[in-house]
Amino acid sequence: MSGIERNNLQVFHSFAGNTLDRSEVERRSPDWISSLINHPSTKFLLVKDFMFPVLKNTKRLVWVSQKELQNISKPLSEDSFFLLGTADNIGYFAIDVTKLAIETDSNWEFLEPREIALSASEHEVGIIAQAKSQLYWHESHKYCSNCGSMSKPHKGGIVRICEQCSTQHFPRTDPVVIMLVFKDQHCLLGQNRRRTNGFYSALAGFMDHAESIEEAVRREVKEESGVKVKKVIYHSSQPWPYPHSLMIGCIAEAEDSIISIDEEELSDARWFSRKEIINAFKAQEQNKENEFYLPGSVAIAHHLIKYWAFETSF
Repeated sequence: MSGIERNNLQVFHSFAGNTLDRSEVERRSPDWISSLINHPSTKFLLVKDFMFPVLKNTKRLVWVSQKELQNISKPLSEDSFFLLGTADNIGYFAIDVTKLAIETDSNWEFLEPREIALSASEHEVGIIAQAKSQLYWHESHKYCSNCGSMSKPHKGGIVRICEQCSTQHFPRTDPVVIMLVFKDQHCLLGQNRRRTNGFYSALAGFMDHAESIEEAVRREVKEESGVKVKKVIYHSSQPWPYPHSLMIGCIAEAEDSIISIDEEELSDARWFSRKEIINAFKAQEQNKENEFYLPGSVAIAHHLIKYWAFETSF
């Protein structure tokens, strides 16, 4: 197991369970893509305003067949189909229907990914993350950054190619370090300046160019809280489709406990005792009021904090 050993238990994060084969070799063939789109067993995921269709009674993800798609939508160009991958010789595509006039089943509703994360399977939640990030990237990167001309999706949407200068553009992933900082029997949590309701979480920030994970952890903690970090240990990672980040979770040991916050980033930062954190988790599980609140289980921050509180002897 990479990262920290956790009593031989694998850490599973929401949005990280996608088991589709992304079919890198096969998707190089336009004919293969076309035949897959038109195959009767292929499944399609309709995405509206970056929200996803689920059945109202079960909250399970809804896939439509080629035949069902023809009944609810006018014919679409192949540029509208974004290949997510294949499984057991079945193709899975995402389609952005935000600007299309479609008639969906009255038993459906469109929900935001975090609203689905705890009801759908790990596999489907991972697919949702992939689809949201990919569609957002296509919507926001229509024009070539080299010459400004329109680009078009190729290989089922895994690349965009400029129609003018032929520059290839690939989907981006933004690496973010997120770290549970501790010193002795206390951990450091911050309150975002946009959330002053008693919600505290692990510190986090985007990695800079030519920066290692360890360097990014130390820099971000120092910038946001003024606290110096010495040892950094990798814990686990999580795809985070807001819009296309990779959260790199770490545990970091502080050199000192003096806090001096960046008020443009945080409204508060505090040291919490292990007992305070454990009591907060218990209150959360029992839906009870507490002095402060911690992230829910959808977020990697939840698991970093819980790991420090319950599973370590730091």
